[in-house]
Amino acid sequence: SPWDGVRIADKFSPVCPQRVPNVNNETAALDKMPKGRLEYLKRLLPFLMNQSEDCLYLNVFSPAHAAPSDKKLPVIVFLHGESFEWNSGNPYDGTVLASY
Repeated sequence: SPWDGVRIADKFSPVCPQRVPNVNNETAALDKMPKGRLEYLKRLLPFLMNQSEDCLYLNVFSPAHAAPSDKKLPVIVFLHGESFEWNSGNPYDGTVLASY
Protein backbone atom coordinates (compact mmCIF):
# COMPACT_ATOMS: atom_id res chain seq x y z
CA SER A 1 0.00 0.00 0.00
CA PRO A 2 1.16 3.61 -0.53
CA TRP A 3 3.08 5.41 2.21
CA ASP A 4 4.25 8.94 3.01
CA GLY A 5 7.81 9.87 3.94
CA VAL A 6 10.60 7.36 4.48
CA ARG A 7 9.57 3.72 4.39
CA ILE A 8 11.19 1.52 7.02
CA ALA A 9 12.99 -1.32 5.24
CA ASP A 10 15.02 -2.99 7.97
CA LYS A 11 14.15 -6.59 7.11
CA PHE A 12 13.68 -8.69 4.01
CA SER A 13 10.26 -9.30 2.51
CA PRO A 14 8.69 -12.77 2.45
CA VAL A 15 9.85 -15.12 -0.28
CA CYS A 16 7.50 -16.48 -2.91
CA PRO A 17 5.68 -19.72 -1.99
CA GLN A 18 7.78 -22.74 -2.85
CA ARG A 19 8.00 -26.38 -1.94
CA VAL A 20 11.29 -26.86 -0.14
CA PRO A 21 12.79 -30.36 -0.21
CA ASN A 22 12.70 -32.27 3.08
CA VAL A 23 16.22 -32.44 4.49
CA ASN A 24 15.31 -33.88 7.90
CA ASN A 25 16.33 -37.35 6.70
CA GLU A 26 19.78 -36.72 5.26
CA THR A 27 20.12 -40.25 3.85
CA ALA A 28 16.89 -39.92 1.84
CA ALA A 29 17.80 -36.38 0.75
CA LEU A 30 21.18 -37.59 -0.56
CA ASP A 31 19.33 -40.02 -2.83
CA LYS A 32 17.78 -36.99 -4.56
CA MET A 33 20.63 -34.45 -4.56
CA PRO A 34 24.41 -34.19 -4.26
CA LYS A 35 25.91 -33.49 -0.82
CA GLY A 36 27.01 -29.96 -1.80
CA ARG A 37 23.46 -29.04 -2.80
CA LEU A 38 22.11 -30.53 0.44
CA GLU A 39 24.54 -28.46 2.52
CA TYR A 40 23.59 -25.32 0.56
CA LEU A 41 19.89 -26.01 1.13
CA LYS A 42 20.46 -26.43 4.88
CA ARG A 43 22.09 -22.97 5.00
CA LEU A 44 19.30 -21.51 2.84
CA LEU A 45 16.32 -22.89 4.79
CA PRO A 46 16.10 -20.06 7.37
CA PHE A 47 15.65 -17.59 4.49
CA LEU A 48 12.81 -19.65 2.99
CA MET A 49 10.60 -20.00 6.06
CA ASN A 50 8.66 -16.72 5.69
CA GLN A 51 6.62 -17.25 2.50
CA SER A 52 3.81 -15.18 1.01
CA GLU A 53 2.24 -14.50 -2.37
CA ASP A 54 3.08 -10.84 -1.66
CA CYS A 55 6.73 -11.51 -2.46
CA LEU A 56 7.83 -9.43 -5.44
CA TYR A 57 10.23 -6.97 -3.85
CA LEU A 58 13.56 -5.51 -4.87
CA ASN A 59 16.45 -5.48 -2.39
CA VAL A 60 18.37 -2.21 -2.78
CA PHE A 61 21.69 -1.55 -1.03
CA SER A 62 23.46 1.81 -0.99
CA PRO A 63 26.52 3.15 0.84
CA ALA A 64 25.58 3.95 4.45
CA HIS A 65 27.59 7.16 4.62
CA ALA A 66 27.07 8.51 1.12
CA ALA A 67 26.44 12.25 1.22
CA PRO A 68 23.34 13.38 -0.67
CA SER A 69 24.37 14.93 -3.95
CA ASP A 70 23.54 15.10 -7.61
CA LYS A 71 26.27 12.55 -8.29
CA LYS A 72 24.81 9.29 -9.53
CA LEU A 73 25.87 6.03 -7.94
CA PRO A 74 26.69 2.90 -9.96
CA VAL A 75 24.07 0.17 -10.14
CA ILE A 76 24.57 -3.60 -10.18
CA VAL A 77 21.65 -5.83 -11.08
CA PHE A 78 22.11 -9.36 -9.76
CA LEU A 79 19.67 -12.07 -10.78
CA HIS A 80 20.47 -15.22 -8.87
CA GLY A 81 20.28 -18.40 -10.86
CA GLU A 82 18.80 -21.51 -9.39
CA SER A 83 16.81 -24.57 -10.26
CA PHE A 84 13.47 -22.75 -10.68
CA GLU A 85 12.27 -24.94 -7.80
CA TRP A 86 13.35 -23.03 -4.69
CA ASN A 87 15.52 -20.10 -3.63
CA SER A 88 15.37 -16.41 -2.84
CA GLY A 89 17.42 -13.28 -3.36
CA ASN A 90 17.38 -12.56 0.37
CA PRO A 91 20.46 -14.62 1.35
CA TYR A 92 22.69 -12.61 -0.98
CA ASP A 93 24.31 -9.81 1.03
CA GLY A 94 24.74 -6.68 -1.09
CA THR A 95 26.31 -4.57 1.66
CA VAL A 96 29.88 -5.43 0.68
CA LEU A 97 29.41 -4.27 -2.91
CA ALA A 98 27.47 -1.19 -1.78
CA SER A 99 30.34 -0.13 0.48
CA TYR A 100 32.63 0.69 -2.47
